Amino acid sequence: MNTLASFLMVGVLSLGVAYGLQPPRNKPSAQIPNPHHHAKGEDVLKEVAPEIKVVKASVPENAELQNLLLNRSKRFSSFTVNTDGLERIFVRQVLIPNRSEKVYEIQGVAWPNRPLSDPVWADDYFIFDRSSNPQAAIHYVFDMQKRALVAARAFTE
Repeated sequence: MNTLASFLMVGVLSLGVAYGLQPPRNKPSAQIPNPHHHAKGEDVLKEVAPEIKVVKASVPENAELQNLLLNRSKRFSSFTVNTDGLERIFVRQVLIPNRSEKVYEIQGVAWPNRPLSDPVWADDYFIFDRSSNPQAAIHYVFDMQKRALVAARAFTE
């Protein structure tokens, strides 16, 4: 019996050491959602990202809010405001319901004289397209937790 116990102990220790020597498994990274189901398109993130900023802002007084959307968790909402023929994009973050919020403006998105297409929330990602002409557009994905543009792809419609 003593031999059997020694044999089992060596086996268990060997398995533990072998398991510890295995390379770490890669955790799946958070994949950027694609609710529009566009074809992959050309990655233009490096070209457009330097121009785009998410900054604290105030909504213009008496502004008519358009394209109003609320994300599923009700922590973020988005809307647009037209000012002097240009469409401005805003995101409101609710910090404490009915008490505290922050408002951000997404600035520098190309073709501000063109309307947003298909704005949608996927968790805390704000996603929309903006067309440069009837056949071409850029698909933008913003991670609003990080307040950053995380994907931009040019595609043809």
